[in-house]
Amino acid sequence: MAEDSSSIDRLRKKLYSRTGEGLGERKRRTLRELTHTVNTNWTADTEKQPQKHKKDRALGIILILSALFFVASIGFSVVFFFVDRNAVSSKNIDIEIQGPANIGGGEELVLQLVVTNNNPTDIQNVDLLIEYPEGTRMSSDISKELSRTREALNTIKSNEHVQKTARAVFFGEEGSTKVIKVTIEYRIDGSNAIFYREQTYEVTLSSAPITLSVDSVKDISSGQEIEFTVTVNSNSEKDIDNVLLVAEYPFGFEFVGATPKPFAKNTVWKLGNLKPEEHRTIKIRGNVVGENGEDRVFRFLSGTQSKEDETRLETVFITSLQSVQVERPFIGVDLAVNGDSSSDPVIKRSDRARIDISWFNNLPDNIFDGEIEVRVNGSIIDERSIAPQQGFYRSSDSTVLWTRETLPRLSELADGDSGTVSFSFVPISPSLGESFRTPSITLAVTVRGKRVRENNVPETVESTLTRTIKLDTDVQLSPGASYTSGPLPPAVGSETVYTITWTAQNSTNPVGDVTVSAMLPLYMRWVGVVNPSNESVDFNEVGGQIRWNISALSAHAQRSVSFQVALNPSLSQVDTSPILINGQRIEGVDTFTTTRVGESAQNLSTYLFGDSNFDSANSKVVE
Repeated sequence: MAEDSSSIDRLRKKLYSRTGEGLGERKRRTLRELTHTVNTNWTADTEKQPQKHKKDRALGIILILSALFFVASIGFSVVFFFVDRNAVSSKNIDIEIQGPANIGGGEELVLQLVVTNNNPTDIQNVDLLIEYPEGTRMSSDISKELSRTREALNTIKSNEHVQKTARAVFFGEEGSTKVIKVTIEYRIDGSNAIFYREQTYEVTLSSAPITLSVDSVKDISSGQEIEFTVTVNSNSEKDIDNVLLVAEYPFGFEFVGATPKPFAKNTVWKLGNLKPEEHRTIKIRGNVVGENGEDRVFRFLSGTQSKEDETRLETVFITSLQSVQVERPFIGVDLAVNGDSSSDPVIKRSDRARIDISWFNNLPDNIFDGEIEVRVNGSIIDERSIAPQQGFYRSSDSTVLWTRETLPRLSELADGDSGTVSFSFVPISPSLGESFRTPSITLAVTVRGKRVRENNVPETVESTLTRTIKLDTDVQLSPGASYTSGPLPPAVGSETVYTITWTAQNSTNPVGDVTVSAMLPLYMRWVGVVNPSNESVDFNEVGGQIRWNISALSAHAQRSVSFQVALNPSLSQVDTSPILINGQRIEGVDTFTTTRVGESAQNLSTYLFGDSNFDSANSKVVE
């Protein structure tokens, strides 16, 4: 160790020497000189050519092996994806369904089902699922709907046959096709997955469980009444429960009445339960309006009632269309009430009503001995006020008549001839508390005459028109003012308080959305103090509008409210009776006639005319 240390010390001394003493020079090795011979002419490379052929041969072998591997891979894939490697397949399960191709609606359908397992192994936990179309009922109780059934078949062995029977009753329209879906669900040994096999079966309804016949005229004049006789017959071997008849009316038809009365909307009838061969008959009446040559198509449907909506059909058994052609009437007739020829005219009770009946001959022949009669039906008409022009009112049967005796031009109506007759009346003004169940007047117009045919035999032709006139209600506002406090007569620079009272009155028809409004002048101040306090009276400082929201006012009802306002007169109002409130008006909607009704009331001033004890000298402003 001492020797090694002295060697290190000597080396350190040599390294750190300023003169480099002791550092020897290392001898370099002599490098071997390389020489290269370069030919001056091109020569063939005969030595490397055999090596190149060997490489090409090796690449060819590798390419051939790759191609063989690729072909083998494709073959393996084909076998893997397209060859069924499973021992059990749903394709090896057969479902055979035997039954009729056609069946009558309401009859029992019996299907024979045969399930065959053609697999080499058993299938387990087998279920037979049958799904039925809408409108299918249980064979044991047709009041209950049948949508699906599930039956456990347990295990079906290899090559085993299982037979089952399915029964159901179908309802629907004649010619409709019903599709039944049969499914076999199963499991295989060693797997929890559920496999299935499906099969469908179609059956056509050769007849409907209900027959529907509609009888009516095929042609009708515009405005005339038509009647449909609808007969519903049971064509089923079993009882049909909750049968419904639904009518769909075309544009231009106005329902008048029916026997029996409809269950809902003037279009739905409950027929109850129909036993085999039992029938129901419904008669529907209404008016048809249209242009000459137009067709009006009526649709009638019958079936079972929906459980969710009693007015709708759950299953439609049969549909019947009835077409009616509108013809131009032999004698055209129209009616206008105060110039209004609409189908729902409304008149005011306080006004005299003018009725104009227009007629025109649409035939190419002359009409002789023309007559026009109007039957007036309504308890709210003042018969003494009926005033026909060139006609006669026969009070014994409430009929207004025009004949050739009262109007000579009716003796003969030429081809294309026309004219107008008129009469007027005044409705009764019912006193408060008097009740009318139907505040309306019905006018039944008949225009008739005779024409001579080619065989010289006279033929009676006529046209009819019925129009119901509704009377709107009388809603009135009775305002009043009374002195409350402050100087009287009112003095400049001082405030006098007045109480305003509004009384709203109604006559025969209920009125909705009732409001009373008024304006407060600039020099007036709203005090409030509404009585009764539960009445909805609002004041809007912007514009100074006072509004009383009554909402609804029933027939023959009366309501009142009061509130206070204050007057602080100025010098310009001395010796005058300032207006306390102006623009008073009551408005609402008559729920019977669906028209807006209302009236305005006079302004209220410091001249308190409603107070019998009031001195007129106290109405004018003083200094």
